[in-house]
Amino acid sequence: MRILFYSQWWQPEQFFKGLPFAKALVERGHQVEVLTGFPNYPSGKIIPPYRLKLFQKETMEGVKVNRVFLYPSHNSSALKRIINYISFMVSSTLIGPFLVTRADVVYAYNLVTLVPFCSVMKLFYRSKVILDIQDLWPESILSTGMMRTRWYFKWFDKLCKWLYSRAERVIVLSPGFKEYLVAKGVPKKKIEVIYNWCDEGSFPKEAVINEGIVEEKTLRILYAGAMGPAQGLETVVKSAEICQKEGMNVIIKLIGHGICYVALQEMVKSIGLRNCEIFQGRPLREMGGLFRWADVLLVHLKDDPLFRITIPSKTQAYLYLGKPILMAGRGDAAKIIQEAQAGIVCSPENSEEMVNAIRKFLSRTQDERRAMGERGRAFYQKRMSFSTGVTAFEKIFRSLVN
Repeated sequence: MRILFYSQWWQPEQFFKGLPFAKALVERGHQVEVLTGFPNYPSGKIIPPYRLKLFQKETMEGVKVNRVFLYPSHNSSALKRIINYISFMVSSTLIGPFLVTRADVVYAYNLVTLVPFCSVMKLFYRSKVILDIQDLWPESILSTGMMRTRWYFKWFDKLCKWLYSRAERVIVLSPGFKEYLVAKGVPKKKIEVIYNWCDEGSFPKEAVINEGIVEEKTLRILYAGAMGPAQGLETVVKSAEICQKEGMNVIIKLIGHGICYVALQEMVKSIGLRNCEIFQGRPLREMGGLFRWADVLLVHLKDDPLFRITIPSKTQAYLYLGKPILMAGRGDAAKIIQEAQAGIVCSPENSEEMVNAIRKFLSRTQDERRAMGERGRAFYQKRMSFSTGVTAFEKIFRSLVN
């Protein structure tokens, strides 16, 4: 089977569904080719040794990669980001069909701006198209401030519905996403749920163990990830304050990058917390010691309707690591932790509930907490792992071609 990966992002950019996914399909006997842009994420500058050209062909670990021109940008300017998306859409649609070979299946990742090229491939090559949707369009654009008028939102919403209709299959990351798209008129039979996997190869081997839990009175909680408005980590700091006032033996570490990093540091300092620390993020390969240190891994998102049907990527990572999870969230992510019996769930943006969840963890024995982590890892391996996801995609590819 000839499969074309079509994505604006590709290695050396960090892309968990990129090269490893393509290589796995090659190992299963398929011919895989890639159409992408020149790497510039997250800095917005072309990553050396690449230079911006009209197009470029290369081979990466046995996979043919075709790159086309785009306007590199990933800053806060809505206009520049729109130009970034549109430039790739135009160049890939005009140049791409002449670079790639005929594909049985076109796998398009996340952007609705990719549909014009997919339509060309359907028309001239009779390729089947699969859209992998990671963000709800146009709602996600509205939340970033790139779309400021309701009139434009309604127009783009109609456009997205038409674009979804052009695909043979729409892949979503959660049951909530599927329900949302069905409510918007996308046929239920063409939507498939395939959970995201984590970048398993990026974790140091010593991190994938459940040895951090020790028989002592202090509970060590770790949050690792983005520190932006969407994460609402002020709630975590307030929870640490309550724990300190009540004399609870808890240490909370927050590690990551984001526009709220400095504000969180200042908040911790102004309160005078001794049980909460903020650290700059670091590559996953350097996180082994911190993951071993933690007794509990924390997920927190603000209480937003869109987040209830989103599964934060750290959920899969934490399950894979086999540690108990404190899930401060609603919706699909919370249901996963409850179904897996892999931790304790509380409401987001509610410091009192979070403190109650911490008390529950403190009351658990070493064996009980370890069992939570083991159940979470078993759930991940069965339902969310890399091999499970690749098999699910391959099954869909085959069904469309057959």
